[in-house]
Amino acid sequence: MDEETRQRIFEPFFTTHFFGRGLGIPAAYGIVRNHEGIITVDSELGKGTVVKIYLPAIEAQGIETSVVLKQGIEQFKGEGTILAIEDEETVLSIDRQMLERLVLEWGTSIKL
Repeated sequence: MDEETRQRIFEPFFTTHFFGRGLGIPAAYGIVRNHEGIITVDSELGKGTVVKIYLPAIEAQGIETSVVLKQGIEQFKGEGTILAIEDEETVLSIDRQMLERLVLEWGTSIKL
């Protein structure tokens, strides 16, 4: 996206599409900020956009993280909610299928 668009993506009702309401990214921004997190956007015109969300770490009680994956990364085991923001129905469907597969493989209780 160009710089002008990147500067406006968190504005409610801003959209570059002819359809939609422009509430997805501003809603995510509000949720992240309400949880004392940070959301960053890096974009290069014609190459793509990366949105990163940083949430503060907490000491979780009752969450098992004993299963270790490759490269020493611990697998999350427990409960949670995943918020997927996507205005393309096809991409959202693929995201959902991928997450459902991970939930089955990991044996977690995650709401999609």
